[in-house]
Amino acid sequence: MATTHPTLREPTTRAGGDPVLDELLDRELAYDPLARGGFNSHLSMSLVAARRLGATDDQLREWFEAQTTDGFLVPRDRPSWLDPDTAEVERLGIDAVVRRELPTLIDAPLSQFFHAIIRLELAIDAQHAGQVANALQHLREQGRPLGDPPGGDGGESLAAVASALAQHPQRHSGSLRDLRGAAEAPWFRDTLARLRDDGHLLDDVAAFVAAVHLDRNDFTSLHMVTGTRAARALAQYLDPEDQRRLALRTAQAVALVAAVVLDGADPSRRDTPDVDASHLAWADIGRAALVTLDPHVVKLVYAARLEEAATADPRYRFLAARQAGLAY
Repeated sequence: MATTHPTLREPTTRAGGDPVLDELLDRELAYDPLARGGFNSHLSMSLVAARRLGATDDQLREWFEAQTTDGFLVPRDRPSWLDPDTAEVERLGIDAVVRRELPTLIDAPLSQFFHAIIRLELAIDAQHAGQVANALQHLREQGRPLGDPPGGDGGESLAAVASALAQHPQRHSGSLRDLRGAAEAPWFRDTLARLRDDGHLLDDVAAFVAAVHLDRNDFTSLHMVTGTRAARALAQYLDPEDQRRLALRTAQAVALVAAVVLDGADPSRRDTPDVDASHLAWADIGRAALVTLDPHVVKLVYAARLEEAATADPRYRFLAARQAGLAY
């Protein structure tokens, strides 16, 4: 049976200067950010990442069709707030609106397993007013902080705190559904209180999640990398006090996931593998990622490329190459 696409209104915006990407992002707004089964729609995020990795117009359309014809996405009526919110973003500018709204939305970076902040990061990247309005509203609706944030005035690095959590006798493994309870448990809260924020905590988080994904190479650790990248990208829209709050909340999130969902991930207790993908060009890694038609692959590869540019950490190129099937 052929899939019927939702009826669309006039395009929301052309602010990004990329007619095909903008058109597809306009059409994406006819779908709910949450897909069937309560999972996340990756359509808008993967379209932006794919384009940044070099996808042609035809490839972008192929990505759109692949994700809108399998019955996974949920068509929706156009929300009443979308047009006025989009108009405000267009009138005031994306940066101004994000700077105004983001401080009230940063206490829950783990919402929808990081997808809410990734959606906003890539909407801003695309400079698409409708997607920015949609992502901000989604973050408002889904943002649910997990317990109180750590103070950041302890004496230990994130890696040391994660190692202590991994070895804690009261630690228990679980799923994403168990994170709220774990966040408020004394064994987690008291250990996290030992965390030190020296002003570079988001850098420490990025290094930690890269090490975790290098070790684990699974679906959960992948989201820790892409989620941390989103937090680091959004930090530029915040004043120093709110940047610190976002860093502490992101550290809390990744420490919680590592301890509970990844059953005590502690890369410090393993030998660091010798990884080198410097012989692979980012263009080649991007092309390999694009043919997978896998949203998680292109999002990881794009995030890794940005993080390598920001940190010069060679692990990111290896992580990207491995995700695209070019390294093992």
